[in-house]
Amino acid sequence: HEEPVLSLNRNFSAPVRLSAHQSFAGKLRLAASDSDLFNRWEAAQKLGSAVIMGAMDEISGKTPNTRHCEQLGEALAGILADEALEPAYVARMLALPSEGDIAGTIASNVDPQLIHDAREKVRARLGRQLHAQLLKTWQAGAPGDDETSSQSAGKRDLRHAALMLLSASDATAGAAMAKELFENASGMTSEISALEVLSRLDVPEREEVLEAFYNRHSSDHLLVDKWFSLHAQVPFPETLGRIRSLMQHEAFSLNRPNTVRALIGAFAMANPVCFHAPDGSGYELVGSVVLELDKINPQVAARMASAFRSWKMLEPERSSLARATLERINQTAGLSRDTFEITGRSLAENAGE
Repeated sequence: HEEPVLSLNRNFSAPVRLSAHQSFAGKLRLAASDSDLFNRWEAAQKLGSAVIMGAMDEISGKTPNTRHCEQLGEALAGILADEALEPAYVARMLALPSEGDIAGTIASNVDPQLIHDAREKVRARLGRQLHAQLLKTWQAGAPGDDETSSQSAGKRDLRHAALMLLSASDATAGAAMAKELFENASGMTSEISALEVLSRLDVPEREEVLEAFYNRHSSDHLLVDKWFSLHAQVPFPETLGRIRSLMQHEAFSLNRPNTVRALIGAFAMANPVCFHAPDGSGYELVGSVVLELDKINPQVAARMASAFRSWKMLEPERSSLARATLERINQTAGLSRDTFEITGRSLAENAGE
């Protein structure tokens, strides 16, 4: 007989943070069969975090339990095969914790590059392990974007989740599928889905499709902002130069708050591996924009400055560089009250004052 496993806080209507010492095997049981769907999802997220942190140990030369990733894959295989589950729910079960989630779990001496590399390693392994099921899901297709029922939307979400993992394990094949999705898209959901996949891949198709998207929608400022945001989240070293170049683009202006949020905000808050570049170049870029923007729109500048709020949890070199940028902003003469308060509070709170 298997030992019982506790499913805690069942049917709660609000999130609760609870510290519970559950074994990896126990979490596997919950992820595979808990009848409380939130608890089932949360168990899968905790498993994903453990596997990613194991991959971090592996990259760092330590000896993790590599069987854990395979066991997570087996649990996800069962979820993919369970036709009683809603497609949208299965899509969420396939999504690993974000890099920000992992950083928050570690909470000290955080190396964003190591987290990124480990998460990508796990995504690639799961993509290979689940390849047959993921490919079947992709090839099954999904309702067109004009079908707006929750079931249709869920099927599109699941197909997107399958493509994300397939592309992580085979960038060439994934890029071809994403490009096909874009070219045959029946609406914006499919176009964005294709671009979200391609933005994570270092392939020629990424630039081709980004250019095609802009050419199609250059007259729609909301979609142009989305285009800026997708550029900003490309997780490769050349993105810093990309951001500088896009700041000179005819569609970009510091006088347009939404466009600033789309490009600079997405870079600072949704691209941790590039914002936290080890040489501090990401901090330098955002810090300079904050100071320039502060003269135009202090509220938006203060919001951008909040990207530095977690500097203390970083590993020492990045932490020092981020703090130096915060101090440079905070000590600038003529700084607005909004930005002064945000940067001052970030420095004080993180220093334990």
